[in-house]
Amino acid sequence: MWAEESVSGRANPAPIGGVIPLAMADSGVEMQVMSVKGKEDTKRFLETLGFTRGSEVSVVNRMGGNVIVRVKESRIAISQSMAAKILCCGKEQHVL
Repeated sequence: MWAEESVSGRANPAPIGGVIPLAMADSGVEMQVMSVKGKEDTKRFLETLGFTRGSEVSVVNRMGGNVIVRVKESRIAISQSMAAKILCCGKEQHVL
């Protein structure tokens, strides 16, 4: 089953209860980190920035191949490829 619409009005890319890369999340939608993929040093780097299992995150904006993300009361710019390694699910279901 797929969510009808996201906050932005576009079709939500994640199935209900599904997991998507943070790079695919709509701006302003509250997400929860499920896991971080990649090499050990990459995972450790992202975890030191606050991307740990259960952390609440949201995409603030996208600029020039980078994603500006809110995590733990901070705004952090990471590359699109780094954001693709952070797997998230919706904090709450956005079903109309």
